Amino acid sequence: MSKLDNYFIALQMKAISTMNRFGIVLDGQYFWSLSCIKKAIDCYKNPTVFQLGGQYLPGAKYVAFNEGSRLLGEECQILICDFSQDFNANSFNSVLGTLVGGGLLFIFPERSLSKSLDKVWLERSLNRLIVLSQNKPFPSLPKIISQALPISIYQEQYIAIDKIMHVVEGHNKRPLILTSDRGRGKSAALGIAAANLMKSRSIKILITAPSISSINVVFQHALAKLDSTKKTKYNLIYQKSSLLFVSPYELLHSKIKCNFLVVDEAAAIPISMLKTMAKLYCRIIFSSTIHGYEGSGRGFSLKFLTWLKSYRSKTFHLHLNCPIRWTQEDFLERWQYQTFLLNAELYINKQKLINIDKLKLLKFNKNNLFTQFERFKNCFALLVSAHYKTSPNDLFLFLRDDSMHMYMMFALDVFVGCMLVVEEGGVEDDLIKKIQLGEYRPKGKLVSSILAKDIGISEAARQKSLRIMRIAVHPNYQRLGIGSKAIQILYKQTTVNYISTSFGATSELIRFWLRNKFVPIKISSKIDKVSGCYSLIMVRAENSPWLGEARDFFKCSIDYFLTCSLKTLDSSIVLLLLSEIASHTRKSSKFINIKLNFLISNYLEGGGNFDSIASQIKNLINTLPQEKFVYVGKLTLLKIIQQWSWKDCMNQFQLSTRKECELQFKNEIKWLYTNLVSTPD
Repeated sequence: MSKLDNYFIALQMKAISTMNRFGIVLDGQYFWSLSCIKKAIDCYKNPTVFQLGGQYLPGAKYVAFNEGSRLLGEECQILICDFSQDFNANSFNSVLGTLVGGGLLFIFPERSLSKSLDKVWLERSLNRLIVLSQNKPFPSLPKIISQALPISIYQEQYIAIDKIMHVVEGHNKRPLILTSDRGRGKSAALGIAAANLMKSRSIKILITAPSISSINVVFQHALAKLDSTKKTKYNLIYQKSSLLFVSPYELLHSKIKCNFLVVDEAAAIPISMLKTMAKLYCRIIFSSTIHGYEGSGRGFSLKFLTWLKSYRSKTFHLHLNCPIRWTQEDFLERWQYQTFLLNAELYINKQKLINIDKLKLLKFNKNNLFTQFERFKNCFALLVSAHYKTSPNDLFLFLRDDSMHMYMMFALDVFVGCMLVVEEGGVEDDLIKKIQLGEYRPKGKLVSSILAKDIGISEAARQKSLRIMRIAVHPNYQRLGIGSKAIQILYKQTTVNYISTSFGATSELIRFWLRNKFVPIKISSKIDKVSGCYSLIMVRAENSPWLGEARDFFKCSIDYFLTCSLKTLDSSIVLLLLSEIASHTRKSSKFINIKLNFLISNYLEGGGNFDSIASQIKNLINTLPQEKFVYVGKLTLLKIIQQWSWKDCMNQFQLSTRKECELQFKNEIKWLYTNLVSTPD
């Protein structure tokens, strides 16, 4: 037996005896690395092996590097992760939860010579694991003190199941908040409790979450407890009971009735939607992962839990502390929290009184990341607590992308907030044309690309700009005007042509940006199924000559879409947008005549989209002289003037796909455009 065999036997015995998980970085030639993995596998009796990314290894259950979430709810003793070609932080964090205590993680590191900051960060983190080098002595085994396991690692889970069922069996209007770190059995408890309730009565249970993949584990455990069950992707039926998945938007938009509502991964759902759910449903549970890729668990705990306890005084909060798959002080979990800042806690400052006139905005220098790590960690913790979409991928994107910057807000020496900003624009003319034709989508240049492609303003893509991605103010200092003051400072400090922002539209956020002299120029025609919001782009471009054109376009667009795809837009938002439009008085016919040719030509050539030309075509048709109506096709009238849906148009013309229908629509527009383009105004 070789020294390598003995090393893995000792490592496996230590892992199993302490219920720890250990990570091994393989530093050597590929086939030597494979031999190491084989020797480790031989130490176990029929182990389950999962593989994330890389070249498929026989005997392993394989998923692509970015599909780790597909393995959620399953367990393995050996986990192989190949970072040699690609790395996805969210996917890796997902799959780590499948490795049980006593198991081993093997990593093929990247061999690139590139030393971008994200790769340096990951490399330094991997060096804190067990690095096994082909031509070097074996590293020492981890120093782990054996800990006595609790009498029952499932004790907290049993309590959770009982509390979940009590929401249904006890008095109504007594919500349950169930929180945990990853690997604590939260999803299993939800599934088992749901199955118990379905066995004991006729009940309709709804479960909502940011995505169907989030609740696969819940369905798996419910299914395992029920016999003779009918299951589809979204529904589980047992006798006269059902467990049905609905998206957060569908739940609130359709106001679906049920006996019991389960809101899983609630931290990844906007708090405004959670409040509405709490008001609509009398028997409800909100569950969330506190440290995880699913969402901002700590922001959820800080904000929503406080509100819910004031709204429903009988709210009960249960937190699951004890891991059921590994030990409490697991080696790999501690490494994971440090590497991905999952344990970054919100900075607490006891100084309550601050003077915002003394506010300073300092740009964080990424070159000083490791010497000013505490500052960076404070910023990231604040972003996580404030924004439900902050994830490990965001951390690595910030480290990798030189166009993304962090600004820190200080009132004298007190850290009060931060701002995440990305550089946009500066696009060359040949690339602008490709953007407009839909042949090129530059990463990170969201607003400048939309201005060029959907509104036809090429200059906005040429000009340099900043897009404010996120603003976070410490909870102790909110509602003091700090965010607005920081925007003012940024606007004065920067030399760019304009500043933009894109966000899920709510009345509160629109008012905030309007107060800071931003104006709306583009709203999405589709609602986000998770946030329940339409995406709105606003800009502050006081010195840009194209701003008036953009505002004219917005007026035409919203006039058109408020009667169709924006019918469900909240009336308070409609009022805000229309009053903003009314403050901008400008004859828009000149803009329409100038831009119409470009937008239609671009659309017919495959660039742009229907939303970018619909309102302009409607205005054109409404101003046609009588003799020119012979050029207007029937599909054009149904889609533009009568605003039929694409589905209804397809049925009317017996077309099988949206693509066929839009092709016919384009042919009609081409005929109309050809016959009218030379027509005088």
